[in-house]
Amino acid sequence: MNIKPRVSLLIPCYNAARHLPGLARQVAAQTPAFAEVICYDDKSQDDTARMARELGFNVIAGRENRGAAYARNRLLEAASAPWIHFHDADDGLDPRFLKRMSSHLGEERTAVMCAVRKRWSDGHEPDLVYRHPMIDSQTDWVEFFIRHFVHLNAFIFPASAIRDAGGFAEDLRIAEDREFLVRAAVKGLRFSYLDEALVEWVVHSDSTLSRAETATRWRFDGIFLRRCYDILDVEHRRILGEHALHRGWWLFWTGVMAGARENVAVANLCGVRHEHNAKFVGRIISRVLGTLPYFVLKKSWANLAARLPGRRTCANPEGAGAADRLKL
Repeated sequence: MNIKPRVSLLIPCYNAARHLPGLARQVAAQTPAFAEVICYDDKSQDDTARMARELGFNVIAGRENRGAAYARNRLLEAASAPWIHFHDADDGLDPRFLKRMSSHLGEERTAVMCAVRKRWSDGHEPDLVYRHPMIDSQTDWVEFFIRHFVHLNAFIFPASAIRDAGGFAEDLRIAEDREFLVRAAVKGLRFSYLDEALVEWVVHSDSTLSRAETATRWRFDGIFLRRCYDILDVEHRRILGEHALHRGWWLFWTGVMAGARENVAVANLCGVRHEHNAKFVGRIISRVLGTLPYFVLKKSWANLAARLPGRRTCANPEGAGAADRLKL
């Protein structure tokens, strides 16, 4: 007899009453069914708890608003199945999710991850599907989660491994999911990948990330990066530094100075002050004056070069424009 693994569906909720009926229909369509469905109401201002109970979900009612990390930890404590799936209340769940993902469950130290469809609720942007075809049995998962954001909707985790990893950092209101995935990988959790978009990540203008002030957002991002630094070995600190430098340059180019400064500070902490292929002048400038002054000169030079006859305007640092061809 083929016994399907038991999976708990864990839903952190805040002001989610209008989203829960749609998610409930998608949950009911799953075959096999989830072993249990538990919602944590993070002191919502609407009827989230009442709606969840009417839909037949188990509900944990928070006494004060503590954020997603706190909610997920309470859900993790309450879960009784050996496998868990966290899912945001406003995001989509393909009817085939549990059937397709369950067939890949088995190893106690291996989570399963699928592709994710990103959708904007206002419909102003086309959908994006985040796939990771480069994943194989040799994937360095610590490096992968340093370089890539994967929404938690995409995973089914072994509950014991998540508890062993320490759960989520409750003092982080932003980037707590990224910090958790890096830390879990450092502690030995492995992943298998199913290249099917079985979940949606719906972006709203009033989401926690969208509502956060720029300074707050990048302060938490800086905390996430520094916590990664604290637990990484020398090789992965170098990878973290290269990633932070790349992000810092992109943020500097787009004028997000708070984010650029945070990322450059972490890159420098990791011993990375310039790109590995920077030319001699760029290396000297970054070492003597610092990385941000190097970025100032690099951007000025790229903009000047873009105005020269025969040059195309450089739109961003990731394209094949002057900023990439003309490295200081």
